[in-house]
Amino acid sequence: MTTLQALDCLRDGPRDWWPLAEEHRDTDIGLLLMAGAASLSGQLDDCKTEADVRGAVAHFIACYDAGIFTREQWAAEAPRIEQELAEWGRRVDNNQRCVAENN
Repeated sequence: MTTLQALDCLRDGPRDWWPLAEEHRDTDIGLLLMAGAASLSGQLDDCKTEADVRGAVAHFIACYDAGIFTREQWAAEAPRIEQELAEWGRRVDNNQRCVAENN
C-alpha cells in the first residue's frame, strides 16, 4: 500500500482506535500523524486492508513506546507525507491539463 492509499484508508475508516488525543482525531494533522505512524512502522508496503494499516500503526506505537522512534521523528513524518500528497496533486493537475490540451 502506498502512503496515499493509507491516507484514504485512514480517512474513510473509524477513528476511535487512533492512539491520539480525541481533539486530534478529526483533524488533518491527526490523519497525517496516523499515516506517518503506518509509514514509519516499515510495514506499509505489506498492507492491503484497513486492518493491516491498524496493525502497522500498532507496531509503530509499540516501537515508539520502546523508544525506537522519537516524538520528533513521528512529527517530521507528517510534513513529509503532506508534501508527498501535494506532489501527487500537482502530477494529477498536470496530467489533466495535458489531456485537456490534447482534446
